[in-house]
Parts: sequence; C-alpha cells; structure tokens
Amino acid sequence: MMKNIREANNRQDSSIHEKIRKASFVPLEPEETKRFKYFFDVLKNIRTRDRLTSVKRFVNTIIQKPKIWIDKVDWKKTGEDASIWIVEACIEGVVANFVTHQFLGWKFGPGMILAHGFAIKQGLSIIWRIKQNGAASKLPQKD
Repeated sequence: MMKNIREANNRQDSSIHEKIRKASFVPLEPEETKRFKYFFDVLKNIRTRDRLTSVKRFVNTIIQKPKIWIDKVDWKKTGEDASIWIVEACIEGVVANFVTHQFLGWKFGPGMILAHGFAIKQGLSIIWRIKQNGAASKLPQKD
C-alpha cells in the first residue's frame, strides 16, 4: 500500500512541475484596450502608405513615359540625319559668321558659328515647308 502512495506523489509532483513549465504571463491590458490604443496609429500608417503609393505611381509614370518614347525612336537613322544636319549647319554658320564678322565686327567663334548655322537651317526649313505645303489658312488648334 505504501508503494502505491509514493508513486501517486511522484506523479503529482511531476504534473505540478509541468504546469509551472507551461505557465506564462497574463497580459495586463485586454485586447480591446490595445485595439483602441493603437487604432489611430494604424489609420495614420494607412494614410501615409496611400500617399506614398500615389507618389510612387506618379514618379513611375514620369519615368516610364520617356522610356516608352525612347524605345520608339530609330536611333541609327536619327544619328545619321542629325550628323548630316549639324555638318550642314556648321558650313552655313561659317559663311554667315564670316560675313557678320567682316561687316559688323562680331566675334568669330564656334558658338557664333553654330548659332548662325542653326538659325539659317531652321529658317530654310520653314521656308521649304511653306513652299511645299502652302501657307496655313487658319491658326492651328490644339487637339
């Protein structure tokens, strides 16, 4: 009989130790208090996240539109045309700048050569377009 009592005591001791090992702290604040306490912080974070998302979307559209436009350009053909146009502008600019240097005494330099050449090329382009297409009969309207 004594033997049975000792085994029961041992079992009881081990179960108490096991309960102690499994025990944990009880939260001081109930869950409802925590929800109310942090509710405004959560709302603020949601608003901030929405604003950051809209700013990110805006920046992405600003960055992606030029990328899409750049992908549509034939760079090889554009480079060839631009180099020919710049060489022609330089040739015409040298002549025009030499004339203004001789008659008006303006400075003869690379900046003035390019400025004269670009102005002459743009002017000739406008004149050729008007001769080819005719003058516009009415003012252009925004689409």
